[in-house]
Amino acid sequence: MIPQQPIKPWLDSKRAALLAKEKFKMTADNVTELVSYDDRNFKVQLARNDPEWERYPHGFVLKVTNWVESQQTDFLESVSRLMTEVSAQVPCQLPVLSKEGRHFVTDHFSIGGPESTFVKECAIRLFTFLPGRTISRRQVNDRMCLTWGGLLGRIHRAIKEPERYPTLLRRYTPWSLWSVAELDGLLDSTISNCEDKALVRSVLASFAKLEPKLRSLPMAVLHGDLNENNVLTSPMGGNENEDDEVYGVLDWGDVHGGARVMDLAVLLTYVLMAPSSLDRSSEENAGLALTGYLQHVPDEAANLPLLKTLVAARLCQSVVKGLEAFQKNPDNKYVLDTQESGWRCLRRLWDTPDEQLLATWSRVIDGPH
Repeated sequence: MIPQQPIKPWLDSKRAALLAKEKFKMTADNVTELVSYDDRNFKVQLARNDPEWERYPHGFVLKVTNWVESQQTDFLESVSRLMTEVSAQVPCQLPVLSKEGRHFVTDHFSIGGPESTFVKECAIRLFTFLPGRTISRRQVNDRMCLTWGGLLGRIHRAIKEPERYPTLLRRYTPWSLWSVAELDGLLDSTISNCEDKALVRSVLASFAKLEPKLRSLPMAVLHGDLNENNVLTSPMGGNENEDDEVYGVLDWGDVHGGARVMDLAVLLTYVLMAPSSLDRSSEENAGLALTGYLQHVPDEAANLPLLKTLVAARLCQSVVKGLEAFQKNPDNKYVLDTQESGWRCLRRLWDTPDEQLLATWSRVIDGPH
């Protein structure tokens, strides 16, 4: 369980540069902080005259993991092995070994803010940096949706024999759909609107009925959070103005075990919330993402009827946990990013009859692309 006290480490760019030097023997020329929910991430760029520049021209990401997950050392080792395996099929960040030849090192950090006296040991990792743009705050088009779904399908196909990752399969994470029932205890303290509270409780009840079916499906290793901040686009055909091909994956911090359809539901949640660049509904965008995914994992078509409830459950997690996090740390505006679009999508999705949603998806999947 993630405890109630703050978990996010505090450090600035100056200390990030020091850690890159002391722990990984990399001399930073420029360091900038990246968006993160519970961890701290920094882009580390080497100087052009650095002997390692030609090998790492795009630099690195220095990641300081929150103190709770930093204690999960088996997880940190397992996810490094997983990233290396997936990278053979799908572009993703690769772990860079420390000067002692380890996947991660540790140091002590103030938790919650620079003045905090609450100090904990946190894991520090260095990853290669993937060039490209995330989809965050961008309008999505047909190609983006298709390749976004296709990326998840390729990831699922790349992870062979999931039983080789027992630590990942049994891992608890508060953002897993397995943790949805925990939202019930947060509703009274986070949601004041009675209708919204009733809506979330309706979704939770539907999920509870679905859970035995989910547990009967084969277990897979799931990415867990293929949202708009965790995928990258690159230019198509060398045209710098058309970078709408989703090609790479970031941030494996939410990896856990479950049915593949759960990972697909998380992806569709963020496709539904993404602004569209065409005269196409968000449900049709989700249909395009499904099309891309099913090209690689066609057997999952049998589980499409589960998706409405699973997507709604993830939307509930997003809005409720976002409100909870903001109450704990009002300075962290990032956690409010999905509130407006999240509630709007949740209401619309839950009001859409199952048959209508599946018919829309089938029409898109069977249509020209």
